[in-house]
Amino acid sequence: MYNYLSILFSFLCIFLYFRPLEGYFEYNSGRALIVIFYKSKNLSGFLPRRPHQKRRPEF
Repeated sequence: MYNYLSILFSFLCIFLYFRPLEGYFEYNSGRALIVIFYKSKNLSGFLPRRPHQKRRPEF
């Protein structure tokens, strides 16, 4: 039962990450929720990581 709830919550996090509810959740709050959840559960390998763009120094 607990495993089912965690999977359901993870899908909710993914939904909020890609399409947050209008006016209810902001994009940053959805991302913070995911980071807290996956760091506490050690399931960071479950989601595909987005490649970080290297910042080029501007001259």
